[in-house]
Amino acid sequence: MSDALGRYAALDRYTLGVVEEREQYYTRLLAKSALSMGDCRFLEIGAGHGFNVHYFLEKGVKEENCTLIEPDSDRFESLKKTFPKAVIEEARFGDSRVEGGFDVILISLVLSSILDHEIQEQVLSRALTMLEPQGHLIIYEFRYDNPKNKNVKGVSPNLIKRVLKGGHKFQQWSVSLAPPIGRRVGKAYKPINYLFPFLRTHFIMDVSNDNS
Repeated sequence: MSDALGRYAALDRYTLGVVEEREQYYTRLLAKSALSMGDCRFLEIGAGHGFNVHYFLEKGVKEENCTLIEPDSDRFESLKKTFPKAVIEEARFGDSRVEGGFDVILISLVLSSILDHEIQEQVLSRALTMLEPQGHLIIYEFRYDNPKNKNVKGVSPNLIKRVLKGGHKFQQWSVSLAPPIGRRVGKAYKPINYLFPFLRTHFIMDVSNDNS
């Protein structure tokens, strides 16, 4: 069951600004698609505790049509408790037994934690094969390395386009103020983000078939 009020209330001002901005783009993207949310089959790769899942449930996706893959055992147990009707697998995506047929696949802040480019490419390629013809692969990622965390490496949008080239349509948006700046500006997140787009450090990319 969706818990929108609870999940937003727990966020600090910076994270709330990031989430609201990101979800506004998701909403526009879905509104322009030919997808029926009530019939939509949704997959999230690296679902964490399920924060993003609540958003898609709010948009009309049925819990029983959700498939969530998460390698961390504690997060996996949390997902099972929160979404009892969903299909949930404790596995790395490369080892997952989940098959295709999804209308929306979400990869959010996962690729940047994979330091091997070859594995990144394998994740992207496999995800694309699991999409329905009218489906959308939605990616939210860091564009730059995290200087304070060597286990987070920036993801190039050009890498995604190169791996997924051929017969696909790409839409891309620059989003999310750099964390050190966003945390300092507090309530001014939205105007600062609007006035200074060059301070954004993340991107959203939508990948779909040319005929979708």
